[in-house]
Amino acid sequence: MIALGDAAQVLEHRARLHQLDPAQNPLDVPLPRWRQFLVDARAFYAEDPGWAMLATDLGWHWWELLGADEVKPFARIDRAGLCWLIGGAAIKELDEQGAVLAFASGAVHTYPRKTIERVLAWSGNLTTPMDPTGLKAPWELA
Repeated sequence: MIALGDAAQVLEHRARLHQLDPAQNPLDVPLPRWRQFLVDARAFYAEDPGWAMLATDLGWHWWELLGADEVKPFARIDRAGLCWLIGGAAIKELDEQGAVLAFASGAVHTYPRKTIERVLAWSGNLTTPMDPTGLKAPWELA
């Protein structure tokens, strides 16, 4: 198992998130939810040092942050990584146990850290409308 790792891997994830097309939602993910995921994940990885580096220091794995179910990434919310669940909320706390998200409505949600392995949003395993075989990552389709 590979941990999220060092700054180089955070930078790689940041770059790959910016290569993903907001118009190419994978599998069962509705287009508005895909776009929100990209906004949230890009913001999570945007700052130096930021939430992604803090997560690295706390020992979070990439699948705990960006992972999704390989077959039903939207329907299987129980397998969603943190960035899939931010939903425009502000991250108030992040520690070894989980995260606290504060929504504009005033709702506060505690996200417990999940250690089950998943696939990345840009994995060739998540079929996109452009590649029905699911064999290529979105940035390989240009």
